[in-house]
Amino acid sequence: HALLQVARRRTVTWAVDQRYTDKMAEACVHMHLSVEQASARFLSEMKRHNYTTPTSYLELLNSYEGILKEMDQSIAARHSKLSNGLQTLIRTNSEVEVMQGQLIAIQPRLNQSQKDTVAIMEELSIQQKEVEAKQEVVRAEEAEVSRSADEAEELAQDAQNDLSRALPKYNAAIKAVQSLDKSDISEVKSFARPPELVMFVLQAVCLLFNQPQTWEQAKKLMNAEFLGKLSDYDKDSLDEKMKSKLKALYINSPKFQPEVVESVSKAAKSLCQWVRALYEYSEVAKEVAPKKAKVKESMAKVAQMQEALAAKKFELHEVEDKLAQLKAKYDASVARKAKIEAEMEATRVKLNRAEKLLNGLQGEHERWTQTVQDLDQSRSTLLGDALVATGYVTYLGPFTSEYRKQMAAQWVKYISKKGIPVKTEGEFSLDSSLGNPIQVR
Repeated sequence: HALLQVARRRTVTWAVDQRYTDKMAEACVHMHLSVEQASARFLSEMKRHNYTTPTSYLELLNSYEGILKEMDQSIAARHSKLSNGLQTLIRTNSEVEVMQGQLIAIQPRLNQSQKDTVAIMEELSIQQKEVEAKQEVVRAEEAEVSRSADEAEELAQDAQNDLSRALPKYNAAIKAVQSLDKSDISEVKSFARPPELVMFVLQAVCLLFNQPQTWEQAKKLMNAEFLGKLSDYDKDSLDEKMKSKLKALYINSPKFQPEVVESVSKAAKSLCQWVRALYEYSEVAKEVAPKKAKVKESMAKVAQMQEALAAKKFELHEVEDKLAQLKAKYDASVARKAKIEAEMEATRVKLNRAEKLLNGLQGEHERWTQTVQDLDQSRSTLLGDALVATGYVTYLGPFTSEYRKQMAAQWVKYISKKGIPVKTEGEFSLDSSLGNPIQVR
């Protein structure tokens, strides 16, 4: 009765379901008394003493919570570790299925990307050849245009050189005319009847201006604008009829010479120089005319060639633009293919790792699952198992293994009958209950 009271005062303080505290107190009393009985039998059979004292009983009561906690933590740790392992296996299995699906889905994309890249590359090759062909045509036509332009320039320069032979004398005549002033012209106009040579020169001037070749008309012509008209006269406007008349009436005449006319009038000399220079320039221009016509024809041809060349350059620019777009499209396609390949390789590497993990742990899944179930069962019988383990540690050290086995089995049977949860299957093992054999010892 005293043992039961002591036990009840202690068990009510344990952190266990209060439905079991009285039953566990009774079990503690039973365990203590059974050890006393076993000790007597042990002495009789084995001739060895085992002393059971109140201190041993108090140790049983005081040690229970610590062993209960230790066993609970051990079960929880193993349960958590194995549950996490099982979750990892389940998750990895799921990931393997996903990655296998991804690889299956990626392959058609990669195949299509490869086809697209090859197609663009073939189109690019064709476009490149077209560009090169047009570039060759443009280079050839540029060379031809340049050669024709050079020829036209040479012709123009040749014609200009011919004209330049007559220009110094013409320019000198213009300068002589420009050196005259109003007084020189007024002097000529002042004649009531001009000298024959002066009139002869003025008739030639009137002819060039398509005016009647009279003294009255000559005086009208020699107005304030006369010298300007002489300087601005279009030297390229003389037609053959005018030149023929000018030559027959004046140029071929021995009198129509500046040095002859000079004896009569300075102004008439300058006008004579001007008429002769204009005629001589016109004669040279007549010789140069075929060359100028050829220059004009050549320039027109060059202009046509340049226009055709510009059209071909425009076409070239268009195909070059298309080529640049194709190159950009090809680069993008190559980059896209590389990205898909990298994605596929990364997935394949991850899949290989996952499959290696699964293959390495293939036999563990069932064992871990069973162990987790066993641990769940151990947790459900923890109250009784911990009590048996505490009694085992407290009392059974001095006994032989056979005595320990018998007493542990007897305790399990008693505790089970009391309705306290306890593991009844198999033989009780302190090592499996507490986990660490060295710590137990």
